[in-house]
Amino acid sequence: MKTFKKIAFTALVVVSPACGQSLVEFGAPGSAGHANGAHSGKGGAAGSAGKSGSSGRAGGGRGGTGAAGTGDTGGESGDGRGGASAVGGNAGSVALGGTVGQSGEGGEGGLGGGSGTGGAAGESGMAGAGGENGALLVVTSTNPADDDLAVALNKTVGATFNETMTLVTMTGAFTLSGPGLTPIPGVVAVVGSMATFDPDSDLAPSTTFTATISATATALSGDALANDYVWTFTTGTQAAQVLPQAAVPLGSASNFAILASAAITDIPSSLITGDVGLTPDAGSFISGFSVPASCPEVIGVMYKVDASGPACAVVNTTLLDNAKIDAGIAFINARAVVRGTPQAIAGDLNGLTLYPGLYESGSTIEISPGGFLYLDAQGDSSAVFIIRSANSITTESTSEVVLTKGARANNVYWTAGTAVTLGTSSIMKGTLLAGTAISLLTSANLEGRALNQGTLAEAITLDKNVITVPSP
Repeated sequence: MKTFKKIAFTALVVVSPACGQSLVEFGAPGSAGHANGAHSGKGGAAGSAGKSGSSGRAGGGRGGTGAAGTGDTGGESGDGRGGASAVGGNAGSVALGGTVGQSGEGGEGGLGGGSGTGGAAGESGMAGAGGENGALLVVTSTNPADDDLAVALNKTVGATFNETMTLVTMTGAFTLSGPGLTPIPGVVAVVGSMATFDPDSDLAPSTTFTATISATATALSGDALANDYVWTFTTGTQAAQVLPQAAVPLGSASNFAILASAAITDIPSSLITGDVGLTPDAGSFISGFSVPASCPEVIGVMYKVDASGPACAVVNTTLLDNAKIDAGIAFINARAVVRGTPQAIAGDLNGLTLYPGLYESGSTIEISPGGFLYLDAQGDSSAVFIIRSANSITTESTSEVVLTKGARANNVYWTAGTAVTLGTSSIMKGTLLAGTAISLLTSANLEGRALNQGTLAEAITLDKNVITVPSP
């Protein structure tokens, strides 16, 4: 939007007859000058000082100050690049006042208008587009996002701004309603640039809600929203766990895509991004990898405890011993009682959505063939999921663990009292901490780690798999 400010001037002008002009005249204001230097209208006296549009901040840097005009030509308006309107130059205060130039779109200042023939100074130039209202307060993100689904029933609604907010203006401006216009009571809080609305009670399941931040919300700087900010979301059927879980400390085991105790076998060829290690068994129990010294299947380092086994593997017993100890600590930590009471799960997890937290089955866990398990972080990329089974964990063929709304594989941990098996062409996310064996069947994909340590640990077997250590 462009803002026009008109400044009309009436002045007595005395001009030399040599210029071919009238000696004294009062006239109506001339038309506005344009960025290309258009002439002002005839008839009026020169204005004393015209300014371009009101100053403001928007986008990039501020515009410069235009030079004041002298003689018969109006001054140039400032350079308003980046959306900042500049202060235009003064029109000439002597006889022949030129029109003040119109600054260009986006804040580009135009040159002052050409001299008039005894005419009055033209209207002041227009501010660059976007610069007329000063810096704008905007909502940069919301949680839940607009049109989000399966939102937890006990969700605290949040909005992040581009400036530090004030609680006094957010209270009453941040509201929640649903279904329809039914108001939801709750408490508004502000921390820096984030504002939250915490409903007094759980939201209704499978219901669409509307969150609104009215234009009365003001930042600490005084900047306000241009319009009300409105978004909607729909709840799921369950509440999220209240107690957040801390990450499982992997220590020196965190760089390993595979860390085994008994053996590592591969049916060529798998692709492994991350380190591979075997301890305490000898290097000769690593099999199925390429003979060349480079071990092209491994984008990382393969470690062993002695000179036997693949030539590409590096002997480093100290590193392996430390990693083994840390992996054992991680297994115990993930299953520790101090983590609190887990939410019970059992059997086939196909079709379920799990929010961040601690889950446990007293028996086995599986995802049926072609099934999907959704891990929903509810917009929190640091949220931790710990899923425990007293016995085994199995993903059947073509099943998949799907990470949604900010969930990250590096924050997902699976622990099994016995074995973990990833079915043919299944897709798994997270670190596997198994008590006995870990088996990846043909073309199974793991974004995570396969770690099995302890007195009962067995082999880790591969078959044309892709394993990638997740980014931190």
